[in-house]
Order: sequence, then structure tokens, then C-alpha cells
Amino acid sequence: MEETGITPLEFMLSVMREPLPVPPDVKDGVEQYVAVVQARDKAKAIALDAAFKAAPFCHAKLQAIEVTGKDGQDLAVMNVFNMAQLRGLTPDELSTFKDLLDKLGKSNKA
Repeated sequence: MEETGITPLEFMLSVMREPLPVPPDVKDGVEQYVAVVQARDKAKAIALDAAFKAAPFCHAKLQAIEVTGKDGQDLAVMNVFNMAQLRGLTPDELSTFKDLLDKLGKSNKA
């Protein structure tokens, strides 16, 4: 990384994005062209293997975490309702909705 200034991930992406070599139009030098491409591909394979092995040491992995509320309790979920949503409810539905919210509020405190 210090020599080139790029991370293993950046190197792997640069190899992935590298255009494929264009073969020569003439038959002269085809063997030399093939030898050069094969040598380059072998060197890239070695470098890619090294980058793949180094990447975990340079790039943090995401880890699963457990999220809890205060003192390990369940998280409190708060729903926010806008007035347009509430205006669409009938008086009976609003009453039922309020009763349900009250019941949920009491069960949270238990």
C-alpha cells in the first residue's frame, strides 16, 4: 500500500476495470504478444492473490450486533402519525386506535 498508495480493494477494482488486451492485427510477433500477456496475467494473479489476502487486515468487516434498549430491555418503538392519516379515520376507528395505544403504553410499562 505504501509503495503504490492504493489499498488492496482499490487494486482489485483496478484489475477488474482494466480493459482486455487487444491482439495484434498481424501474425508477426503473435508468439511474443502471447508470452507478454501470459506473463502479465501471471503477475496480476499473484498480485490479486496478495491483495485478497491483505484486504481483511486493511478493510473493516461489518459485524452483526444486537441492539437493545436501556439496560438490555427491548427497544421502545415510537410510531408517528400525521394529521392527514388520522383525519381519514372514523370516530369509532379513532376511539379504537386510542384504546390500542393506551393498552400498548400500559404493557410497555409492565
